[in-house]
Amino acid sequence: DEVMDEQRKRVYGFRQKILDHTDGDADCREMILEMVDRQIDQNIGTFLDKDYGCQSYATWAGGQLGCELDGADFRGMSAEEAERLAVDEAVRNAEGLIYEAVEENLPASEDESEWNWSALASFANARWKLSVNDRDLKRIGRDGVAEFLQEKTRDAIHRIDLSDGGRFLAPDFGLRSALGWTEWRFGAELPADDVAILERGGLDPAAFKKRLTKLARDVYDRRDIEYPVLVGLAHFSGRQPDGSRRLDREGLLGWARERFDPALPEETVASSDLDQLRVTLVEASRRRHARGDAPRDEMKRMERAVLLQILDNAWKDHLLAMDHLRSSVGLRGYAQVDPKVEYKREGMRTFDLMWKGIDERVVDIVYRIEQVEEDALRSTWHETAAIHADAPSATIAPPDGDQAGMPPDQRGEASPAEPIRNMGQKVGRNDPCPCGSGRKFKNCCGKSSGVATG
Repeated sequence: DEVMDEQRKRVYGFRQKILDHTDGDADCREMILEMVDRQIDQNIGTFLDKDYGCQSYATWAGGQLGCELDGADFRGMSAEEAERLAVDEAVRNAEGLIYEAVEENLPASEDESEWNWSALASFANARWKLSVNDRDLKRIGRDGVAEFLQEKTRDAIHRIDLSDGGRFLAPDFGLRSALGWTEWRFGAELPADDVAILERGGLDPAAFKKRLTKLARDVYDRRDIEYPVLVGLAHFSGRQPDGSRRLDREGLLGWARERFDPALPEETVASSDLDQLRVTLVEASRRRHARGDAPRDEMKRMERAVLLQILDNAWKDHLLAMDHLRSSVGLRGYAQVDPKVEYKREGMRTFDLMWKGIDERVVDIVYRIEQVEEDALRSTWHETAAIHADAPSATIAPPDGDQAGMPPDQRGEASPAEPIRNMGQKVGRNDPCPCGSGRKFKNCCGKSSGVATG
């Protein structure tokens, strides 16, 4: 209970911090950028470690050979030297394991009728992909079976191809891994000048992390520019029942003029190519951001929704894992381990892994916004339209008297926050959807909001 109480306080405290970042100028951007910084620090520190290449080789070769290898043994080795050492280690390891398996399954102290030849054959086949069976082993007999299996295993190990492992031992493997992770994680590359300095060894890990932190924030700024456009296009280019898309040009132009620039010409939405429309509107959004007065309404809602969803899902999974741990930790007592101490240790380890997973998933989603599904984009639009009533869209007017989106000083400091209410006429399940998609409300916005089910 003490362990769970501490974990619960931390999770609910973090969740409340997310909920507090709702009104006014506060948003979750800095919370997410802190996650980005932790990701950079953890991963770049690992990639640029002097032993990263040889440790990677040991892990990879050990997986191929079915044994554990120590990365420190491969420092400064060529690919050929490392392969010879890895094979020798695997052979020695296999010899010991085979002796142990023979003693376990064919104990000399027991009657021969109790010997488990089938288990011995299954172990050897699973571990080294041999093709032996219990009948063959029984014909060889206990005295010769260990030598027979060692010879078969030695041949199998020597047939394993480790030539691909040379890449791990290349001097620039860690640097290339760091650059590859950067491009994969943030969808962007470091400037060529920075890469050239890195290749010459002119940047230490701290300097590399500093350059990468700046790159990550630059990419995030581009997300601020692009995301409102994705939301607008998703809202005004609804999919028809026949699978085609219908673009509400008038609504899109009105929204874009209000959101980015009142002077946008009609030609802005003249193109029938959605990709070209996106490029044009992103440029308008970029000009608005350059003036320094661009709102972050859509990004705020997306950031908050992503954080809450990832946190809640991770916490539920963690609670289930802790229940399983509670049920099984009592068995650790048979190994002369205090179950309470083991529960606390394992519980905190699992909790730390949960937080690390939250960081990874949040950063992954935010930096891959282009892949967010259309339903998620539309839900961001509806949530934004409902909360920020002082900035209505060109086609949807806010309910009269709704003050949920007004700054605190206009609502009155003494008044508690009012819940969002639909003050307009209720839309029937089978009525046309107000968004103009042409579908019934229950199959469109009502479906995504969950109010048209049942």
